[in-house]
Amino acid sequence: MTDVNQAQEGQEIQVSAETTVNSVESADLETQLNNEKAYAQKQRKAKQKLQAEIDGLKAEKESARVKKMEEDGKLKELLAERDAKIAKLQPIVDQHNSDMAKEKDTILSSFSEEEREELKDESLASLRMINKFKTQQNGVNNPQSIPNVQRDNLKLSKKIIDKMTPEERKERHSEILAFYKNSVK
Repeated sequence: MTDVNQAQEGQEIQVSAETTVNSVESADLETQLNNEKAYAQKQRKAKQKLQAEIDGLKAEKESARVKKMEEDGKLKELLAERDAKIAKLQPIVDQHNSDMAKEKDTILSSFSEEEREELKDESLASLRMINKFKTQQNGVNNPQSIPNVQRDNLKLSKKIIDKMTPEERKERHSEILAFYKNSVK
């Protein structure tokens, strides 16, 4: 019997030691994870700084090349390069303008005809803000957008009461009591 007790105590000590080792390993892993996150952030900042420097050097190099071409009298070549660059970027600009116009039309369509006439000359950023404000204002007046209000409008049942969180039960305590009093009658 003492051998059995000693074996059980040995197992308990071993389980206790494993638990301690696991918690230490967990703490070490968490510390290591935090160190890796900090290192990654440091590397990201360094990369962004170097990228900014590279972009600055590229701009300086291009500026120097353009200046040299102007001095050498190669304006036609420079003009041809710029025209090619503009031609390459023009579809992107057109697509962007089209997307902005579509978004503006979509936002304007949510307003009444009178409001559309007043807002048609506003910038897209202004329309976004006005629409956001309008949506927020409508959301406050719409009880369906607030989950607790929707739940409050539901007729109480045992099933609904069981699904409530303790906080909701505290808030609706008097209603729950009334429900149980009425269900006992």
